[in-house]
Amino acid sequence: MNTDVEIVHTTFLSEDKKSSNVKKWISYSESFAKGELVVNEGARNALLSSKATSLLPIGVVSVGGTFEKGDLVKIKDNVGHLIGIGKSEYNAEKADKYKGNKNKKAVVHYDYLYLME
Repeated sequence: MNTDVEIVHTTFLSEDKKSSNVKKWISYSESFAKGELVVNEGARNALLSSKATSLLPIGVVSVGGTFEKGDLVKIKDNVGHLIGIGKSEYNAEKADKYKGNKNKKAVVHYDYLYLME
């Protein structure tokens, strides 16, 4: 019997950030996005902070494309860098109408928002 056998173990470490199945699906759906929302620096900073944050209309500076409520939209900063992808709570017309408004519900709710960074 050989007592010089080396035992090898494998350790799997989980990610600190857990994503729901919906967010995982959204993360692979960039090609399905039907529009885009450009956000101001304040919204960009809020979205990329460590806190769970939805995209509010006050942070949206422009709306591009033709999309319906429930469609996926790309979220970009003011220099065109892709920040995330999310499911829009409004169609393009309403999103454009409500942009910059602070008294409306989120354009993209956190539960349906996948952030790239």
